[in-house]
Amino acid sequence: MPIEKARIRAAPHLPAALFAAAAMIPDAPAQWQRTAEAYRAVSYETLAARIRRVATGLLAAGVQPGERVVLLMENRSEWAVADYAALAIGAVTVPLYCSYRSQDMRYVIEDAGARIVISSGGSLLAHVLEAVEACPHVEVVYALEPVAGHALVRPFAELEANEADLAAVEARLSHIDRHSLATIVYTSGTTALPKGVMLSHGNLLAVVEAACGIIDFREGEMMLSFLPLAHSLERLAGHFLVYSAGLSVAFAERPDTVAKNLTEARPTLLISVPRMLEVVRARILMQVAKQPAWRRRLFATYLACGQARFESRVTLPVRLAHALLDRLVGAKIRSRFGGRLRLMVSGGAPLGADVNLFFEGIGMPILQGYGLTESAPLISVNPPDDRRIGTVGRPVGN
Repeated sequence: MPIEKARIRAAPHLPAALFAAAAMIPDAPAQWQRTAEAYRAVSYETLAARIRRVATGLLAAGVQPGERVVLLMENRSEWAVADYAALAIGAVTVPLYCSYRSQDMRYVIEDAGARIVISSGGSLLAHVLEAVEACPHVEVVYALEPVAGHALVRPFAELEANEADLAAVEARLSHIDRHSLATIVYTSGTTALPKGVMLSHGNLLAVVEAACGIIDFREGEMMLSFLPLAHSLERLAGHFLVYSAGLSVAFAERPDTVAKNLTEARPTLLISVPRMLEVVRARILMQVAKQPAWRRRLFATYLACGQARFESRVTLPVRLAHALLDRLVGAKIRSRFGGRLRLMVSGGAPLGADVNLFFEGIGMPILQGYGLTESAPLISVNPPDDRRIGTVGRPVGN
């Protein structure tokens, strides 16, 4: 399905963009959830139906327009279901980092004034329950893996136990527009207490539209999501952009399984941070260092040819050598990333020029960008056809 920028531009709010995509491509995969055996596709029709059922459950729980709903989960299908369900009834979602300590959770929940928390299970649920002990306004914690005997905990399944009340959900949707507050994203708090950034549906849709104007997304495009969805970059690119544009997202099982999940899911797009790219380059070079001398020379020649090609220092011998070595060397390296990865986006910190040029040399382009939570979050990014190492690209539109 071609990415219709006009359709995104016309969406009055975030759920409308997702529901429009689901109506156009109901059978297409929206998500890929890792099971014990392999990745399993979740269609747009299935995702939209779950969102409407959970939205109905939240209505039955008395959630009012503008009410804050806290989300604490690993990257998984239910993150999107809970987020969009709350947004669909005019609520405001407040994501928590899984790495937060209980006192950090307590501060954000208290500051946001939330009555409802949606969590997964295990240690995350234990931490949030410890946090809400000092938050008397929290009335219920819906848990994907509930524990018995706790007065505040109810099963998340309870929210989608009944048929969706489409009329009631549509009535709430009709009162939401681009000016409506969608989410409060708390900053990391590295220099002071975290501050809640208030972002509207229009703020986020403007960035989605801008991203679709920069990158030519293709049919069947897939991202691998491993950065925290509580972070504004991952939530915009691997969440709101994906579902608004009709792409799909595969969820990494854990941060330490990203390498394995790359080969299993075979994504075409990846949102990353400099530290992860630095580690990957170091591992590749470490593997190369273990090879016989002739293989090391082959890799060095291939890398030099690739970097010369990127920097437009291409002679006919370099072009011919690169074409041959790319099949012998480059393709094998890229297969470790699934073999289909065509673009990576790096943000969150400056990307070293040497790291950037390394990946360009092995045929894995990187778009470095810059943004702020307050800008939802994109401010500038390198366009795919004019990537300039050492810069954060051009200011985006909107």
